[in-house]
Amino acid sequence: MNELLKTIKSFLDILGDDRDTDIQQIIEDGLSDMNRVGILTIDEDGSFINLDDPQIIGCVKLFARYQVNYGGEAERYQKAYRQKRDALSIHEGYYA
Repeated sequence: MNELLKTIKSFLDILGDDRDTDIQQIIEDGLSDMNRVGILTIDEDGSFINLDDPQIIGCVKLFARYQVNYGGEAERYQKAYRQKRDALSIHEGYYA
């Protein structure tokens, strides 16, 4: 999860560690939302999985930008996130 945190912080142009807890929560919220629609991001014991998958990372990046209203364009990132999430939810290999 540390690599994903670093990736998302870089994507959000965040330096330092003072917002790590908040960013970590955003990542977990995004992964949970993806799991809610059937994308395999949480295994049976509640651990997050597929954190190195480029498509999952791409979804988390969009989710994070939506959540922090990056560049004042939350709606744009929300729409992009939902489109990508929904496409993955019906793609073989990503759904339960």
